[in-house]
Formats: sequence, structure tokens, C-alpha cells
Amino acid sequence: MSEREQKLEQFLKKIIDELSTHGSEMQSATELAHLWKDEALQKISCYGVTLFHKLQPLVQLLIDQKLTKKLNDSFVTIATLTMSQFDMASRYQCCFNAWIDAEAHVTFKATNKRLLGNISPKDMFILTFFIFCTCRRVKNDNLLQLGLVGCSTSGKSTIFESCLMEGSHITTFDQGVGRFQVGNKTIIMFHDVDIRFIAASRDTEKIKTIARTEPTVTKIQGTVNSLKPIFLFYSSNERLMNHRFNSQASKNWFQVHYPSQVQRTGYKRVTDDTLAAIQHRFIEAFVRSPPPLESTHLPVSGGFQRLHGVLGVYERVIGLMNHYQTSDFTSPVVQQYILQGLAANHATFKQVFDKDLSNVIRALTQKHIVCNLLQQSILERL
Repeated sequence: MSEREQKLEQFLKKIIDELSTHGSEMQSATELAHLWKDEALQKISCYGVTLFHKLQPLVQLLIDQKLTKKLNDSFVTIATLTMSQFDMASRYQCCFNAWIDAEAHVTFKATNKRLLGNISPKDMFILTFFIFCTCRRVKNDNLLQLGLVGCSTSGKSTIFESCLMEGSHITTFDQGVGRFQVGNKTIIMFHDVDIRFIAASRDTEKIKTIARTEPTVTKIQGTVNSLKPIFLFYSSNERLMNHRFNSQASKNWFQVHYPSQVQRTGYKRVTDDTLAAIQHRFIEAFVRSPPPLESTHLPVSGGFQRLHGVLGVYERVIGLMNHYQTSDFTSPVVQQYILQGLAANHATFKQVFDKDLSNVIRALTQKHIVCNLLQQSILERL
């Protein structure tokens, strides 16, 4: 800075520092801004009209900075206790298992039995959730996508969306360009969506093609780009599929039906074929009432993150892979997803839980992966 500029800065600093603060606690920020600006410019005008007009922009900038500092100084910042990764992952494990296994509150539905193979919708939901948290998608994986629907305040966001948020592009439903501009994100998330957007909108066909990993184009800022293979996840208070619960009245068992809410009075009806086609792309978890989660297991401060989800589900995924045989899966890519995810996160799991499961993962790799090259690529991560 030149000597002249230094003198000018000292001159302005002196004027700003001397601005009146008497009674400022009782005035709004807008009132203070006008008061300080008038006071500062009045002092400058005493030195000349030219200087007055030249320094107006700088005066406004310095006053804004002074107001910002005053506002920041009027608030306090507290320090919260940070829980260890072990505690958070253990809490997540308890919450996840309690939520998933609450059969009186949660049910799982997939209409495409062919892609499920011999695996139950519930178990495939768990495995797919683990895949979403650990892998990038590849073409032609024959993997069903995930939906999570039902009542509010039931743990949908706390347990599931919080873990997926880190790698998700949250879509907007307004018309325009860039709705599917995902960058390096691995998931397109439709958060609290009107269920008809999935089944009966101008984007329904695009959702179907993304779910099948077929070539898909999207308009981004006036240009047309191809979308890479990407996972799909939706949450809603409304149901895409038909669900049923087993209930007991005295000694008799009966089923309670919860039909799809896509068809509504006053809206154009969706054809059965269109509805069936979109239902065939998803596994949907429906929670009809909040599962009984122990408050001691929920995070006290902060929320669950992707790593907590990966580590919390880790051992359950290993148990499922031990339970099922290779022939139970219809897509070998799904087994590769899971085993690659287990191997890639084993070092972190071992560090947090102090358990070495490398021999278990090696045995699972030999059980589920036939190709020696694929076995080697998985084992190299351990």
C-alpha cells in the first residue's frame, strides 16, 4: 500500500471506531446501520464534498463489518461432548436392528420376485442399504432400488437418510434444468416426495431407466449430458406399494391391508401397467407406527453419519452372507458389491470394534465369488 492509501485507511478506521455505541443494545441492526452511516458520512463531509462521495462505498463496507462483528459477539458458542466412533456405531447398530426387526411396525415389499432370488425383501433391503453406503454403481447390476415410506417421526431420517445423505444428490421437483446434475454423488435421493412424482410424473420414465442402469440423458444448463449408473432412494409419507400386516384379535389372526396411495380421487388415474413397472424397480419399507427404539441408543448430540451406518450394519451383513448361498442371488454383481464393501471397510471396523474378521471375509469371498481374479481384487483390500 502507498503512504497515501495507508493514511486513508487510518482515517476511516478512526472514524468507524469512534461511531457512537450508546443505546445500540436497544436498536435493531437496520436502525444501527442507518445511524452509523449518517454519523460517519457527516464526519467525512466536514473534510470536503469530493472525499464524501469517494468514500461512501468504503464506509458502507466497514459499517457492515462492524455490524457483523457486533452480532457475532452477542452470541456464545458452546462446546458439545463428542462421542467416540465406537459408541456411535454401537448405538446405530442397536437402533438399526430394533427398527428393522420391529415386525409389528415395519414391513418390506418387493413385487419383482425374480430379482430377489431366494432372498427375503427384508434381507435384501439390508444388503442393498449397505451397498448404497459403500459402493459406486455399475451397469447391469440387476439391483432393486430402495424406498422408505410411512409415518413421520419414526426414525426414517435419523437411521437411514442421515447415512445416505453424504453421498446423495437431493433432487428438486421444480421445473427447470439441472434436476439430475449429480456430480460425484452415488445416489439420487427423493426426500419426502409426493409418491405420484415417482409413479406418475414427467420424470417417471427417467426414474425407470435410471433404476435399470440404461443410458439416460439429462438437461444441465442448456446442454444434454449422459447420466452415469446411479442408485435411487425415495422417502415419503405415502405408499407406492400395497402392504399388509399380520394382527391378532383374541385367538384369531387376520391381515390388515395398506393399499398403494398412488391412485387418488381428483387425479388422473395411473394405468396398472405403469404402476407395476415402477413398483418392479424398488424394495419398499413401510413403517405404519414408530418402532420401539430405546432413547438411550439415540445420539445425544449430533446425528448418525455414513460411517456409523456402515460399521453398525457390518456384522449383520456378514451374518446374512453366511446364511445365504451363492445360488440364492440372481445377480453376481450384488455379491461383489457386498464383499467389496466389507473388505474396503474392514480396517476401519477392526480399529473401532477391535475385531479381526478378515478370515471370515476370505471364507465368504471363496464361497460367493467364483472368479479367481475377482477374489484377488477383494482380498487385496484386506
